[in-house]
Amino acid sequence: MSAVEPTTSPDAVDRRRTLIRTWVVLGKRIGYGALAAAILAFVVGAITDFPTWTVTAATIGLAVSCVALPGAIVFGYAIRAAEREERQERAAKQQSSTTARPDSGPTPGAADGEGRP
Repeated sequence: MSAVEPTTSPDAVDRRRTLIRTWVVLGKRIGYGALAAAILAFVVGAITDFPTWTVTAATIGLAVSCVALPGAIVFGYAIRAAEREERQERAAKQQSSTTARPDSGPTPGAADGEGRP
């Protein structure tokens, strides 16, 4: 028995997506926050002739954002794509179930354009 078993029930998938979405939000906050700190440190450094601490802060901010942002962005898009695909599948299934009625004759207006069956 493996430590991680595949989850197939809709509830388990929703829980997994919620967990991933939580990590995505955290990763984006950390990544964009670090990028903002790097930009701020660079601006302060440009104004004050680049003291060592501003260069270090800008470099660390860029490094953290380069590590945190790509995964968060990719997983965020993946979750949205999966949810969009599920919505489309549900809509197609719903549409096929409503149009799969037995044929009750011609549709009004379909054959002669006058609306008579």
